[in-house]
Amino acid sequence: MPENPELTVLIHSAFPLSDGTPDGVKDSIIQLKPHLEEEGIRVILVGPRTKNNLADFTFGRSIPVKVNNTVVKGGFSLNRYKISSILNKVKPDLVEAVAPEAAPFTTHTLLSAIDRMQEIPTTVAHFHSRAEKLDIKTTLIAYLGSLRGPVLRKRLIPFGLSSGVFNTILYHYDARIASSEDTAKFWEDRFGMKDFHIIQNGVDIDTMRPNLPIKQEWQDGKKTIFTSCRHDLRKGIAVLLEAYYLLTKVDGRDDIKLKIGGEGDCTPDHKRLAEELRLPDVEFLGVQTREMLARSFCSADVSAFSSKGGEGWGRVLLEAEACGSLVLATDIDGFRQALFGSPYTEMAKPGDARDLADKIANKLDMPEEEARKARILGVKHASQYSNRNIAKRTKNVYKEILLNRP
Repeated sequence: MPENPELTVLIHSAFPLSDGTPDGVKDSIIQLKPHLEEEGIRVILVGPRTKNNLADFTFGRSIPVKVNNTVVKGGFSLNRYKISSILNKVKPDLVEAVAPEAAPFTTHTLLSAIDRMQEIPTTVAHFHSRAEKLDIKTTLIAYLGSLRGPVLRKRLIPFGLSSGVFNTILYHYDARIASSEDTAKFWEDRFGMKDFHIIQNGVDIDTMRPNLPIKQEWQDGKKTIFTSCRHDLRKGIAVLLEAYYLLTKVDGRDDIKLKIGGEGDCTPDHKRLAEELRLPDVEFLGVQTREMLARSFCSADVSAFSSKGGEGWGRVLLEAEACGSLVLATDIDGFRQALFGSPYTEMAKPGDARDLADKIANKLDMPEEEARKARILGVKHASQYSNRNIAKRTKNVYKEILLNRP
């Protein structure tokens, strides 16, 4: 922590800030903190209670809710006195609410406590998620959350806060940040929000770097296809398994193997599918340490990401690039923007196992010299999103927001 900080920022995460769990937003918060401190910013992290907690203060507990083909483990608390005591102890110049939509009641409680402070800090909402469309459940939740208290009570429903929960947690800020242009566009088109600052999720290039010791147990003469993500429906692991089936059972390739990192609610279904398809040389690795993940990227011939949508930014793609891996991803918003400008980029149609299989094969069969150039240029492309660069960008945005606060 800097001895004489230029400013103090309290970052409230909707998600648990735990070690050893697959969550890109959580990782980006934790990994960015020391680089912000190098820039002279005192950073205080607040998140729900969890095991292996890395937050400075805990507030509420996480509750898993399944929406839009993913499981959101957002925090829940209505204890305004608890968050008020944290705010009064920290005395932040700026409060950043990360993914406020994932913990609406907790975020509402936070904002309510801020409004009651003698010296009110600047408030910023930071949005990471997006979706091609909202399912019925998510649409209903958004509608109910937008209803104002007087409207509900008029209909004898004893519920509802004065401005509506979602109205408060989405619009009650001095400024907004989005993880990409695609994320900003989603929130603007769906909820009418404008004037976003764009700050991408950074890459820990000190850990994610090329030329790490490769995994000797993977050096069996077969080429390795590797992926790692949280296992839920929208990540498309089932599509990747189907593509691998086409490569091995239909195309007859016996020179490849598939390694799958991460875990989640869909892991049992994915393992069952692999057994039903009688797929050869498939291994589920579980959640890896950051260091082991980097070695996996370095050891893989191709890192494939088959998400169907809902990605605000493709940070994991850049992590793979930073390790010198050849990257193949589906052609979706977020992923497309993360790989923009990266040479040798080839993207597969989302949800199309045949196209994914063909594009993976193209990467596997690249001439050696072309593959070597692609790996070198991929490392260079990913380096522009290093956490050091993102921390500098974040500091400049913080200062601009504070300067222009109404």
